[in-house]
Amino acid sequence: MAKQKRKKATAPAPAASPPRKPKHLLGVLALIVVTLIVYASVASDPFITLDDHEYVSHNDNVLAGISASGIGWAFSTFHAANWHPLTWISHMMDASLFDAKPGAHHFMNALLHALAAAALFAALFALTGTPGRSLAVAALFALHPLAVESAAWISERKNVLCALFWFLALWKYAHYARTKRSRDFALVMLFFALSLLSKPMAVTFPAALLLIDYWPLNRRPRIAEKIPLFAMSAIASIITLQAQSAGGAVRSLERLPLAVRVSNAAVSYIDYLGKTFWPRNLAAFYPFGHPSAAMVAVSALGLIAITAGAFVLRKRWPFLLIGWLWFLGTLVPMIGIIQVGEQSMADRYTYVPVIGVFIAVVWLAAELVQRRALQLAFALLVIGALSVRTWDQLRYWHSSKELFTHTLAVAGSSAIAHNSLGGAYVEDGDVVHAEQEFRKALAINPILLDARANLANALARQDRVDDAIAAYQKVLEIDPDLPDIHNNLGVALARQGKMSEAVPHFYQALAIDPNFAPARQILEQLARQGVPIDRYR
Repeated sequence: MAKQKRKKATAPAPAASPPRKPKHLLGVLALIVVTLIVYASVASDPFITLDDHEYVSHNDNVLAGISASGIGWAFSTFHAANWHPLTWISHMMDASLFDAKPGAHHFMNALLHALAAAALFAALFALTGTPGRSLAVAALFALHPLAVESAAWISERKNVLCALFWFLALWKYAHYARTKRSRDFALVMLFFALSLLSKPMAVTFPAALLLIDYWPLNRRPRIAEKIPLFAMSAIASIITLQAQSAGGAVRSLERLPLAVRVSNAAVSYIDYLGKTFWPRNLAAFYPFGHPSAAMVAVSALGLIAITAGAFVLRKRWPFLLIGWLWFLGTLVPMIGIIQVGEQSMADRYTYVPVIGVFIAVVWLAAELVQRRALQLAFALLVIGALSVRTWDQLRYWHSSKELFTHTLAVAGSSAIAHNSLGGAYVEDGDVVHAEQEFRKALAINPILLDARANLANALARQDRVDDAIAAYQKVLEIDPDLPDIHNNLGVALARQGKMSEAVPHFYQALAIDPNFAPARQILEQLARQGVPIDRYR
C-alpha cells in the first residue's frame, strides 16, 4: 500500500486581538491605585546620598529645567558614566515642574512604575488573551519588594522609564504579529528607541521577542524582521561601552579576573532567584564576596538543572522554558561578565528580568489549580503579602542614614555604603561621625575618589585646614581634573593666607570647566578686595 504523504506542519496563526471589557480597565486602574497607595510614603522622602546629587540635586543642567541647551547636553553628555538622554530630559521636566523638591521627583518615579505595570498588563493580554494571568503578572511586577530600588530611588528613573517603553514596544509587537502592518512595526521601533534612550538595559529586547515568537505566539522565531532592532541594540551597546569607559566605570580584567566574574554571575543568578521567592535582606548595595568553590558549583548545577527541566517540559508547558530564558537572557547585560561599578549584584537589575519568573509561576499555578476561586484566593494572598513586604522595605528609603545603616547590617561592610552613610551624617551636621565613615570607606578602597573628596571636605568643615589641604592634594594625585577639588583646595590655602598657592587652583578649576561658577565668583571677590590675582595666575 502506498504511503500517504505527510502534510507539512504549520504553526497556528496568531489569535485575534482579545476583546477589551470594562472589567479589564477597572482591574488595571485598581492596580495603579494600589501601587500608588503602597508607594505613597516616597512622596516625603529626601534625596539619597548615593547618585541623587549627580542626577538631580547637585546637577545644574537638570535643575535648570527643560531648555534647548539642556536637551543638547542630554544627548551629548556621558555624565554619570551613562548615555541616556531621555532620562536626563525626564529629570529636567520634573525640575521645571517641581524645582528641587525631592518628594515630587519620588512620586513621579512611583507613577511611572505604576504605569509600567499597566503597560505590562496590556502587552501580556494582547499576546496571550488571558486577562487574569496577565494582571497577576503585572501585579507581581508592581508590588514585589525587588522593585522598590527602581521605584523609590530617584537615580533609577532610567530603569522605570526604560521598562515603560519596553512594555509598550512589546504591546505593539503583539499587534504587529497579528496584522503584519508596517505602521505597527514602526511603533515597535519607536518605543524600543525610547527605551534605549532611557537606559541601555533594553538591548536584550529583540532577543526577548524571539522567545515571544515561540510562546505565546506559537510560530518559528523570525530573526530577519528583527534585524533593525538588533542593529539599534548594537549601536546602543557601542555608545554605552564608550560612556562607561570614559567615566571609569568599567572594571579591568586585572582588577577583576574573568573567573571571578563568571563565578559571581552563577551565584548571583541563584541569589536573584532566591530573593524573588523570599525577598528578605534586600540592600541598596551588595559588595563582592568570596563564594566558595562548592557554592559556585552548586549554583552552576542549579542553573543547569532548572534549564534542563524547563526544556524537557517545553511541549507540555512552554511558558516555563520561555519565562526561564527571559530571566536568564535579559539579565546578561547586568550579570557582571562586563563589570560596571563596584557591586556584585543589584535589586534594580531584576526589574525586567524577574518578569520571566513571574510568567512561569503564574501560568504554571493556573494550570495546576483549575478552580477560579482558588486561583483568585491564592493570587490575593501572595500579592497581599508582597505588598506588605514592599511597604516595609520602603521605610529604609525614608533617609540615607536608615538606608545605608540597613545596607551595612544585611549586606556587609563596603566602601560605597560607608561613604554614603558618611554623606548622610554630613547632611545631619554630624561631621565627626561622617569623618569616621569616610575613613572606613577608604580603609576598604583607598582609591575611592568620592570618599577621599568627602573626607577632605569633612576635615575642612572641622577647621582642620592642614589636614584638609593634605587630603585635597591626595585626591588630585589620583585625578587632577576635578574643578571642585581645585576650588576647595584653593579656599583652604586662602584661609592660611597663601594666595600665591591658592589663586592658581581657582584658575585651574576654570580651565577644566569654564562654567564652574564658584571659582569665578571667588576670583571676582578677591579682585574687588585688591588681591593681585593676575600676578598669581
